[in-house]
Amino acid sequence: MKSSPAFILLPLITYVLLVLLFARRGSPLNALGKSHIVFFGFIAVSTEFLSAFHWIDFPHLLGIWGCLGCVLAVAFRKRPGFSSIEKFPRISPVSILLLGTIVFILAATFATAILYPPNNWDSMTYHMARVPNWISNRSVSFYPTAIERQNFSAPLAEFAIMHLQLLSGSDLFANLVQWTCFVVSIALGALIAAELSLNRREQLMSAVIIATIPMAILQSTSTQNDLVVSSFILAFALFMLRLGKDFNIENILFASLSLGLALLTKGTAYIYCAPLGVALAVPILFKARSNFSLLIRRAGCLSLVCLIALALNSGHFARSYRLYGSPVYGGPGWLNQDSSISALLSNIPKNLSLHLGTRSRHINEVIDETLRSVLGKQLDNRDNNYLGIPFRIVPYRRHEDYAGNPIHLWLTLLAFALAFVWARRQFSQRNWYAIALLLGGCLYCLCHKWDPWASRVHTPLFALAAPVIVIALTQNAKGIGRYSALAGIAFMVLYSFPFALNNQTRSLLSNDWKQKERMQLYFTNRPELYEPYKRAMNVLEKAGAQDVGLYIGGDGWEYPFWVFAKSGDMRFRHVGLTEQSKVLQTEASLPAYVVATMNTDTWPERKEYSPVYASDNVSVLKRLGHESMR
Repeated sequence: MKSSPAFILLPLITYVLLVLLFARRGSPLNALGKSHIVFFGFIAVSTEFLSAFHWIDFPHLLGIWGCLGCVLAVAFRKRPGFSSIEKFPRISPVSILLLGTIVFILAATFATAILYPPNNWDSMTYHMARVPNWISNRSVSFYPTAIERQNFSAPLAEFAIMHLQLLSGSDLFANLVQWTCFVVSIALGALIAAELSLNRREQLMSAVIIATIPMAILQSTSTQNDLVVSSFILAFALFMLRLGKDFNIENILFASLSLGLALLTKGTAYIYCAPLGVALAVPILFKARSNFSLLIRRAGCLSLVCLIALALNSGHFARSYRLYGSPVYGGPGWLNQDSSISALLSNIPKNLSLHLGTRSRHINEVIDETLRSVLGKQLDNRDNNYLGIPFRIVPYRRHEDYAGNPIHLWLTLLAFALAFVWARRQFSQRNWYAIALLLGGCLYCLCHKWDPWASRVHTPLFALAAPVIVIALTQNAKGIGRYSALAGIAFMVLYSFPFALNNQTRSLLSNDWKQKERMQLYFTNRPELYEPYKRAMNVLEKAGAQDVGLYIGGDGWEYPFWVFAKSGDMRFRHVGLTEQSKVLQTEASLPAYVVATMNTDTWPERKEYSPVYASDNVSVLKRLGHESMR
């Protein structure tokens, strides 16, 4: 039996069955959130299990998904009917418009995710490139590579992509991992709003705010991981809020799994989840202050949340520790090196500026000059700027590496300014939630260097801020609160539509998906590479090459080589290795052919090869004395 797009129905059916099972004890949105956590938890655990025995292949994945589907189907048949079905509430015209906005954005992004292949820069370098390496090795163990991010980066999003790719036999559904997490993030935003005592319309507003985040819209059609991690961070916040009201085993377990899955997805989860966990744990412990034994039990349970989360990451921690000497390794150059107060404080306006770029060059220059007059030399501080990149205002772009969220930013800042009003009225969970958000943003600026591509890693903060924005818009303006809220939502909706319809690299309106070959669309961000890659692969195919070396840089585009070679028996392995991953090398012999995307003059083994194809971007080398198969 061979893989086929039809087998994608297996994970889809299990997801639906999970939702239906959880819906018997709660609302559909709540069921969706819990199902999402269990679904990805299964992916994480099953991947580690199969990898331990080198069983990562189509038959074994088909077996585990088939078994899970059967178990859930039996459970669904044996369980009694729905315990309670909520009466469908009357929906006002305004609510219909809000709901329609969400549906429209989801429909547009779903179509984009299906019609376009993965083409994000980082996806070509490591998000997608690590998947065929795992499949080739039948394991997610670290392997020798020139692109270290393929090893040390948290892997959960790519685990899910790998499952879909092995079952379907293609990357046709790879973008749907982020799109699904976009849907769930919208639902979780509404659930968090409910926990903060917002009414149904305000919950729907929170959902719309998340649905209209420009960066979230762009990310939802890519194979990056910022929406995947956002969904688990939001889930962690939700279940920590629920623990504050109902301290029970179920909420403890889901908080643990949410935290663990977030950490297994992206390193920024440590930065955002730490303040959430601490701030939302304070009222939980405060309630038990008069009962010492209860206080100790609750503290122990909260510690258990962390322990379970870390246990879920134990496989990746072990691999990272063996290679890098640390269970958590983020690569060099990301942490701030200048720890002076002025340097760290300057990172706050520098990061905010990522969301202020406009189409106007003049306005961007004014913003830049204003910041330079205030921050001076700190703006270009090489110790706190990634790779020493000089500071600049990133102009308006509908691109998932650069887009900002200006309207959401201004409304978030307004919400925090009005948070003092809440504190004077009553210090409640809302305040602790807002504090957690504020601390998360500050901790990010304290730890992480500024870089022009960082607006995407702010996505979890903007999603978490949605209920806070709604509170600010609806409950702090007497008489005009309702209209100010609707006006703010309307601006967000109108601003978001171009991002949903005319994505710079995956546009529905451009018809590129219809007019160009799918292979060309992988190279949207670097169209100059398409012809050289194609010609190089034609040379290798005509030569009957099977064992091909990759001499590629740390930010090189590896994944398109695997896509070109999909229909054959060609296998790639890195030959220009980093010092760290050289210890993983097990094959001593040189490959018959090497495809290189950078100059090979400094490669020690270069003398063993002669060129058979060369261009400005790609070259193919043949080992001396090797005879081709054809």
